[in-house]
Amino acid sequence: MARLITYRLRQRLYRSNVTVIMTNQFAPTTGMTFGFGAEHIADAIIHMWIEQPEKKKEIERWLIIKKARLTNHYRKAMRYEIEPGRGLTLIEPSIEELKKWFDEYAGKQESSGGGITVAKK
Repeated sequence: MARLITYRLRQRLYRSNVTVIMTNQFAPTTGMTFGFGAEHIADAIIHMWIEQPEKKKEIERWLIIKKARLTNHYRKAMRYEIEPGRGLTLIEPSIEELKKWFDEYAGKQESSGGGITVAKK
């Protein structure tokens, strides 16, 4: 029943042409989310966490894109910081590594006739 309710909510929001950003609390002890759990209607899920500061003796923030519908997204964890005046700043991988990944992905798509079209001069 819960899936039916959340699916109907998604359909109404989609028809209204609105963008919704939702957050969900994650229990590290069980690996489960708290509450209603509407991940099945999400177009994208970004999981964010910090390494245990007691062990590392510092705060390391990480994120990974767990789901991004209709995209071939970067699938490795990314370390980030939150900087005053700048917001979320990607620390690792480097922008060069991301560009390399994108170039490889775009090249595969072009040669296989996949979903990305690259115009050549």
